[in-house]
Amino acid sequence: MTKSELFAMFPANGRSETEQARGLFLAALRLRDALFPAGLLERLVVWQTRRRTAAALAALPESTLRDIGLARGDIDRIAAVNAATAIGRSAG
Repeated sequence: MTKSELFAMFPANGRSETEQARGLFLAALRLRDALFPAGLLERLVVWQTRRRTAAALAALPESTLRDIGLARGDIDRIAAVNAATAIGRSAG
């Protein structure tokens, strides 16, 4: 959608371009809040962080995992702790 199409959706009614832009921004925030329930974006970040950590650890050879004191069975737990730490929460 172009800028002119967006401004056509929200008439200026004598407002400056800055006020129009602020109105569009606030409308976008309301739309985001309506489409994404509270905490959904945070959960997506946790999921993505956990998935990337698990993939990185799973790609390591057994000898490297052993050198850092891990076994394959530790990967999911470590990935969960890392993801929880990324957003400042404890893993649960």
